[in-house]
Amino acid sequence: LKIISALDHPNIVQLKEVIRQNGDIRIVFEYVNENLLELYESSKIGVNENQRKCILYQTAFALEYLHT
Repeated sequence: LKIISALDHPNIVQLKEVIRQNGDIRIVFEYVNENLLELYESSKIGVNENQRKCILYQTAFALEYLHT
């Protein structure tokens, strides 16, 4: 949880709070109304090749950050 709370990247949802209660752990992340993939899929046009590349690039960018 310490590692997750230290993450600061625009393509990674932020950890807001960890609640420990009666042996349970509840993890609270920032609210995300709609992610890129959902946004594109809900459009009438669908997801074109450039949009797919954008999603892949953003995902790779976040994974690179996590790896470092």
